[in-house]
Amino acid sequence: MSSHGYAPSYKSSCYQAEEKGSGELHLEAGDLEAAQAEIRRLEQKLAEVERELLKKAVNIFSRRGQLDTNSSPGMKASLA
Repeated sequence: MSSHGYAPSYKSSCYQAEEKGSGELHLEAGDLEAAQAEIRRLEQKLAEVERELLKKAVNIFSRRGQLDTNSSPGMKASLA
């Protein structure tokens, strides 16, 4: 595993990384652009997934809050 967090032998259909003797990875200009585009795409997807997760968490906690305020003390204990 390299210091960048991925295996030096990692290869994709979009680009190929070649390990130099110093342990650094070398990408050709076109490969680098493809890799950067993939990183941007993955960052956007991650942001989308994070938003969806936060929406679900807010929904769960807001429903739980409604149950806590509308239920009897015995019901609150069973939900906790």
